[in-house]
Amino acid sequence: MGCNNDFNSENENENLQKTVIIGGTFNKLHQGHKDYIHLAFDYADKVYILLTSDKYAKICKSYEVVPYEHRKKCLENYINEINGLKPYHIFEMVSECFLIQFCIKNEITMAVIIPEYYSLFEKINRIREDEGKPPFLFLVKQRTKTLEGFDINSTLLNNLKYYERLSKVENIQNLVKL
Repeated sequence: MGCNNDFNSENENENLQKTVIIGGTFNKLHQGHKDYIHLAFDYADKVYILLTSDKYAKICKSYEVVPYEHRKKCLENYINEINGLKPYHIFEMVSECFLIQFCIKNEITMAVIIPEYYSLFEKINRIREDEGKPPFLFLVKQRTKTLEGFDINSTLLNNLKYYERLSKVENIQNLVKL
């Protein structure tokens, strides 16, 4: 594939464990993220979390992203609140190529993904099979919805903050008109 590997393949003796991979930017930990994390820990003996790097987030996201170390700390705090003693590892995801190579090189039982990543993970499984590795299962988690039916995601939350600020400005302007 031509990608550099900045991670080590896990010990072969650990392949009997149910190992789940999840990933994301986790910009502002919201209910959708929490549901996603719970699914992984409910199934897994061990969880790999690929957390988008700052540089990669600038390429992928249309909004400003909280710095990596802060997102990582918030993620660790939440996981430590909900997680018993199941091991987990957070890796800095620097590119899609890193994600693909990580999934090929490591023993993974299942990936919890959102629908947008289904075709990518099908491709990863085909590569795994070509290399003699077993495919992993996908759990496609539909996005968590608001009561109004909107997808809960960081873009929505950023837009809501924008409209909230705009609404305050309009309210101030209306008060001035009185």
